[in-house]
Amino acid sequence: MSTTQSGRRSDPMWPGASGSVTDTQGFDRGTGSGEPSADVAHNLRLMKSTDDAYNARDYDFFMGKRHHPDVLVHQIGAPDTRGHGPHRRDMDMMIAGFPDMRVHNNPYDIQFGQGEWTAVLGKLSGTFTQPLTFPDGTVIEPTGKAFTTFFCTIARWQNDLMVEEFVLFDPRDLMSQVGVNM
Repeated sequence: MSTTQSGRRSDPMWPGASGSVTDTQGFDRGTGSGEPSADVAHNLRLMKSTDDAYNARDYDFFMGKRHHPDVLVHQIGAPDTRGHGPHRRDMDMMIAGFPDMRVHNNPYDIQFGQGEWTAVLGKLSGTFTQPLTFPDGTVIEPTGKAFTTFFCTIARWQNDLMVEEFVLFDPRDLMSQVGVNM
């Protein structure tokens, strides 16, 4: 771990991204002035590295390096969760049914931030190839159909960790596309 000229701690980005908090290349949309502050650019890189780790299924990095142990997660159609364990269980449930599910974040369609907050919008896609088991024990058999839907994450960052996350996508749209009526 090193520090930057501004004295801010720098954590190597995942995978192979620049660790510089002043490098705003590729993060020039969405702040209203055309170029985000160094802190906002840094947080946007943290967000991208989080989704890169999700796509690679690198959960040690995803949880250990990008989510606070007591992260508060809000999702449409699901109860809020607090902490790594419940957040991981929600992710595991979806990935079990859609093993190729991924966030399209290279680049995001929209990305911006203010202060300790970031917001990113992109696409989420996957194919329903394995049984989907819900927390109540309900099992839906796979249809083999694919989906692509909008996905948005709004995140609050402190000390390079996500402390609050809003995971926003339409589960009914997703299930409708894969042939499941809910």
